[in-house]
Amino acid sequence: MRVIITTNFDRLMENALRDLGTEPTVFTSADTLVGAELLTHTQRYIFKVHGDYKDARILKTDVELSGHPSEFNTLLDRIIDEFGLIVAGWQSE
Repeated sequence: MRVIITTNFDRLMENALRDLGTEPTVFTSADTLVGAELLTHTQRYIFKVHGDYKDARILKTDVELSGHPSEFNTLLDRIIDEFGLIVAGWQSE
């Protein structure tokens, strides 16, 4: 897989890829997309749509999660169009 989209705040995916010898390109906010390496030029790409736990801009409240920046929607559309989508998840209550 070249592209991973996650709602997780942790760094599990990044660390797992590093353990395998791959340094991923990680995006966690709209401003990290500005001037970033092109999607087609990265070996591994992680898009964290709710942010990263070490970044104060993390999205976690209902109000914050009610809408994402338009840049996120554009990127998600592009990823799905160019790479497809596999959904894998787990939920605990």
